[in-house]
Amino acid sequence: MAIKKGFRSLINGAVCAFVLASSWQGNTDRPHLLRYVHTELPDIYSGYEAYIDSVITVADILERGTKDRRLAVSYAMLIQSAANAEGIDPNLLAAIVMTESYTDRYAVSSTGALGLGQIVPGLWLGRYPQCGDDLFEPRTNLCYAAKILRLYIDKYVDLRYALNRYSGYTEVYGFTYESSPYTERINQFGGEDVGRSY
Repeated sequence: MAIKKGFRSLINGAVCAFVLASSWQGNTDRPHLLRYVHTELPDIYSGYEAYIDSVITVADILERGTKDRRLAVSYAMLIQSAANAEGIDPNLLAAIVMTESYTDRYAVSSTGALGLGQIVPGLWLGRYPQCGDDLFEPRTNLCYAAKILRLYIDKYVDLRYALNRYSGYTEVYGFTYESSPYTERINQFGGEDVGRSY
């Protein structure tokens, strides 16, 4: 029974990889891809439709920065994983990456923030050891980004407050938590519903 379940999981993963690989090739005809999987492998399809849809949507957001479909899909899968682990909308995490680094994994800010999510090592490195310690490594950086955002969401409840804390915007800089250039940029990149509470 365990072998059968493991084999089924392997097949499911292969189907998901096939659909995403098609997306890597620039075929973003989501209905066509999903219809193919649904028609040819209906019992496998049901569990992966939402995941594939979400990854492709996140990749669409990121491709503006990466200019490379394969890289966008690769980052999208990492974002999906990190966001799901913390109960965060993957589109929101993608919008943060676009706002913070425009998908440049080697980005370094004037304040020393690093990588895709612009994590400040002096403040955060080592706080979440399960994420790793190389902030230029996308999986590590996105793990930190999701955990930091989750921390601020839990503390402030209102997403605008949480986002502005994540970015470092405070009243000291003349912005209120309700409105700042940061939340406006998040909106532009696909995190439209920043006024809601989590």
